[in-house]
Amino acid sequence: MSALSNIDTWKEYVENNCGVKQPVNLNEVIDPLDDVDEITEIETERENTPRTNLVREASTAANVIVITYDLLLSRVAGMWSGDDYEQFKLKSDEKDYYQDAWANYLAEKNIEMSPGLMLIVATLLLTIPRLIDANKIRKEKKQQETQENIINEQDTEIKHLKKKLNERKSSEV
Repeated sequence: MSALSNIDTWKEYVENNCGVKQPVNLNEVIDPLDDVDEITEIETERENTPRTNLVREASTAANVIVITYDLLLSRVAGMWSGDDYEQFKLKSDEKDYYQDAWANYLAEKNIEMSPGLMLIVATLLLTIPRLIDANKIRKEKKQQETQENIINEQDTEIKHLKKKLNERKSSEV
């Protein structure tokens, strides 16, 4: 048997067990947005703590580190293998994992990277791949030129040998 079976109404239960003698208005709704300004203020304060700022800066620095690593790894692996470097780039989930690891490490060790250093790294990130590509194109052109020279020399030699062969045939006849 339920504890409520001897009680006639909900109102009687509340009055007897909760010490409430006033009628309960069930139509009143608590508006969760009443304290939005206070919550926003707390969140803003939380967002501007030294620790939060350090984590945000560490995340930015970690992003630069991971992009640099990805660029260097893929380009060096591509040059070493002789294949396209794109296949050696980090996958999205690998980048995210590696970036989180770096951000946590930098924040934990309280390591800050200066904006000037990040600017230098970003400049190198944009410059180095283009220099590598330009060097690759230069080598390919030089190799093609060398091959064309070899072909021309061989063609000249073949023509010279044909001429000698024709002269011998003419002199024998």
